[in-house]
Amino acid sequence: MLIALKVREANTEEISGAVAASLQNAKAFPYPNYPFADIVGTGGNGQNTINISTTSAIVAASMGAKIAKHGNRSVSSKSGASDVLTALGVNVNVTPEQARQALDEIGVCFLFAQQYHSGFRHVAPVRATLKTRTIFNILGPLINPARPTYHLLGVYAPELFEGTFLLLV
Repeated sequence: MLIALKVREANTEEISGAVAASLQNAKAFPYPNYPFADIVGTGGNGQNTINISTTSAIVAASMGAKIAKHGNRSVSSKSGASDVLTALGVNVNVTPEQARQALDEIGVCFLFAQQYHSGFRHVAPVRATLKTRTIFNILGPLINPARPTYHLLGVYAPELFEGTFLLLV
């Protein structure tokens, strides 16, 4: 199914349905009473680039922005948010309450996708075997369980911009 969706490309309705189902089944995050953002990318550009959204989130937080960074390990890129943070010595396995405390106190937290979307653990081995981008590259940035007020989102191809934007509105 993942390859079929890749070959014919998932449409906005399919992605929207997957987003709704994913958020409905996500582990809850204690919602803040202030505006905050997520800085995230789809990965999967095929250029073997590094993850820059995680560094951008840390820099933005150092300048006063509140960032609830949602991410995962790399599947189709050189490094994912979890890979970067783990390499920096950050514990990515924290509870929603601990993540919320970090957001409140230091302005940035990480929401490890595996912890918030437990059903996705069944898909991870398949994605790792395929070693190519799938609908999950698009889905991941859209299913932040914190439901941020603002999104700064990068996509792997310009043709994804309009559809992804419409899903965020």
